[in-house]
Amino acid sequence: MKISLAILQICFLLSCNQSPESTPQAPRVEPNDPATENKQNNPPNKSSLLDIPDENEIVDRSNKFTHTPPEDDSTIIFGTFISKKPISWIWTPPQTLIATNNYTLPQKDASKNAYFTIRQFSNREEGNIEDNIKRWATLFRTNDGGPITAKIETIEIPNTNTTKISFKGEYMGSAGTWHSKNYSLVIVVLKEGTETFFFKLLGPTDTISEHDENLTFFLTSIEALPEVE
Repeated sequence: MKISLAILQICFLLSCNQSPESTPQAPRVEPNDPATENKQNNPPNKSSLLDIPDENEIVDRSNKFTHTPPEDDSTIIFGTFISKKPISWIWTPPQTLIATNNYTLPQKDASKNAYFTIRQFSNREEGNIEDNIKRWATLFRTNDGGPITAKIETIEIPNTNTTKISFKGEYMGSAGTWHSKNYSLVIVVLKEGTETFFFKLLGPTDTISEHDENLTFFLTSIEALPEVE
């Protein structure tokens, strides 16, 4: 009984010392923060896995990863396809659950490196292309701070066509916490059967421009892997 009374006294003292206004206040939001405005006006579309930042929500696709360097460094294998690798591209292990292949496009100044990534989804996972383009556009603005417009092209490759979407300007990142001017994002979308592949180039605009021919070389070299008997 003495123990019970002591516990009650402690609880009473603790409750008395608590402030009735201890509810945390929401952080102050700057009205002119473009990254915040982008998030409010363009909430993420969770129907697509292409840009989901929380990897806990992503389907396990470890069977599609390339955690070890390819045996043949002259080729890139993704899904049931193979293509020739540009000589200067360097394989690096994927750092995210939604990348199946990852390559660095090196420069003498490492701060100017660009990156090539392949992401593979089933058609039901990749979402609507128009919605994806709107979402990618929120990652950029012009170098002067204005709205960005995507450049959309069609690239012919053997037996099919691909859609190339390009953005150029100030890259604000997925969270808008850091900005890099004179950046480019190029995404090439290839639909084949029940799968959709996204070939993504991201980096300084000068570096991306230097590798435009390499990207074309990679795309036009795509062919189906030979069937294993």
